[in-house]
Amino acid sequence: MLSVAFAGLLSALSVYVVDRIERMSEGPAPAEVDLLRLVFLSGSFVLGILTYALIAGTSRSLLALALLPVLVAAALAGLWAWKSRRLAASARLRRELFEREAAECSRALERDPQNAAAHARLAELYETAGDRARAAEHGRRVCELAPSEKNRRRLAELEGRG
Repeated sequence: MLSVAFAGLLSALSVYVVDRIERMSEGPAPAEVDLLRLVFLSGSFVLGILTYALIAGTSRSLLALALLPVLVAAALAGLWAWKSRRLAASARLRRELFEREAAECSRALERDPQNAAAHARLAELYETAGDRARAAEHGRRVCELAPSEKNRRRLAELEGRG
């Protein structure tokens, strides 16, 4: 029973560490890191049980055994921080690329509002960004400027009819 309580305490500390790292990394980690978070927290729980079992089972070198979970938790937290910062930097880069490309397409459309390629690229960009309404708006414009079966199918996908 005490081993589970110790593991719970170590897991709570791990949750706190994950929360602090995510706050330092400008918000929650992207969804693709959920598995990493689960492995980190469950590893901390198992480490807590094993550490308590080792400490309870032996009285010599107690300090070394007590130091083991701290070292492993520090290593796990370091890996988590590295991965979280890397993912945040990657998200920032994707956002900057999106903004740059969207601005270029918008400038092209200011010069030539009939530019079907610029509308098609904006539709792709907005779909990737999750803005399906704006993607469909540009998809409709592509169908007006360059009617084809391919463009109509693409518009149907954007509008959720495909």
